[in-house]
Amino acid sequence: LDFSAFAMEGHEPEYHGGVEKTVEIILREDGPDRLLVLVACERFLYRMVRRIVGGLVEVGKGRIPPEQMPVASRKVIPTAPPGGLCLDAVEFPPEFPCVAETIPPPADLAPPPCT
Repeated sequence: LDFSAFAMEGHEPEYHGGVEKTVEIILREDGPDRLLVLVACERFLYRMVRRIVGGLVEVGKGRIPPEQMPVASRKVIPTAPPGGLCLDAVEFPPEFPCVAETIPPPADLAPPPCT
């Protein structure tokens, strides 16, 4: 699916990859007035998750028909505020070396020595 409507201007293909993405979105109730949105992708575009959430809110309010989400213009999809957004996990392919083994942490962040 082409996610260019969910990218901010100034997309950098060399850094973010192409705008064609495979994205997994899971919606889960998280209380009486709360919805948890889980988004997984191999590479995100800048502010892509915030714009997906903003688009889902617009669908929920009846301002965008659900079938229009994938083809809506950038002007129709708002960017959701960052509050409540949290990075849960980062996964790397097995061929990537362990970061902890290749890059030493800064001295002030290093774990205390084992005794």
